[in-house]
Amino acid sequence: MNTQSLVSIVSGGIAFDVPNGTPPGKEAAENAVFRLYPDRASIQEKIYSVRRYWMLLFDQSVRGLSVGAPVELHGIQIGKVVSLDLEYDAAMKNFYVPVVVAIEPERIRVSNGTDPKLSTDGQAETLLKWLVEERGLRAQLKTGNLLTGQLMVNLEFHPAKAKEKLAHRDGYPLVPTMPGSLEQLQESLTKIISRLEKVPFDEIGADLRLVLQEARTTLQKIGGFAGTLSSETAPELQATLVELQQTLETMQGTVGIELQQTLVELQKSVGQDSPLNYNAQKTLEELALTLRSLRELTSTLEQQPQSILFGKENKPRE
Repeated sequence: MNTQSLVSIVSGGIAFDVPNGTPPGKEAAENAVFRLYPDRASIQEKIYSVRRYWMLLFDQSVRGLSVGAPVELHGIQIGKVVSLDLEYDAAMKNFYVPVVVAIEPERIRVSNGTDPKLSTDGQAETLLKWLVEERGLRAQLKTGNLLTGQLMVNLEFHPAKAKEKLAHRDGYPLVPTMPGSLEQLQESLTKIISRLEKVPFDEIGADLRLVLQEARTTLQKIGGFAGTLSSETAPELQATLVELQQTLETMQGTVGIELQQTLVELQKSVGQDSPLNYNAQKTLEELALTLRSLRELTSTLEQQPQSILFGKENKPRE
């Protein structure tokens, strides 16, 4: 701990210095006012002169949110909470928490455009209206410190969400809000629990118990049937297979010989000098003569089609 003299500690000493990187100013005039900081580190913090005030309306618990809590966009602080109250809407019969935040546009560095602080309130209003209605700017509460449970306000763009118009309340632009990730998780868990409560687990358990009993009885019957099959049916089936094998061997010996004799006789009957072969040859010769007669008839009809009615014409010499 670095201190001055004991007198300085008791009386409250004041040290004068300039921020790092800042050159000393001119000699102070008489009755000049100097701002006092609580500690040396505080003088390094930047002071922003431009502030835009927005209102956020939450219908959920804001436990952990306090005045001075940061307002962040993409993880960078651009403002802080300046006030929060509890309000009852008599018409809607519901409680709301209006939170007023101070946005400091000078925290945002601009490239390829104009300064976001925008010198007039009208220009700032136009920019905010475009961010809310076109880009889907929404505010939600998020945990800033898991150990202390401190909350912060997080600004994000949700272009896929339903578009909302920029409204006003108590003279402040009203930025739409949406549930935080923790609230969404709690809501999902609540829906799952409510659905699980509707599942008739007792009836399912009773039905499952009956099914298991029936399955056990069926397995016992199958076991008895398997025993009977092994002790009674299997020997009978084996004896039947043996008899069938013997029958096939007998058929193979008897029927095989008879079939071989039949094939020999058939081969003799269709030999080159067999009656069947001779008759087939005669039939083919008669068929050839018939085809030749038909060919001559066709030629005659093509040359003398009237011969069907008047007969064949005589030649002059006949």
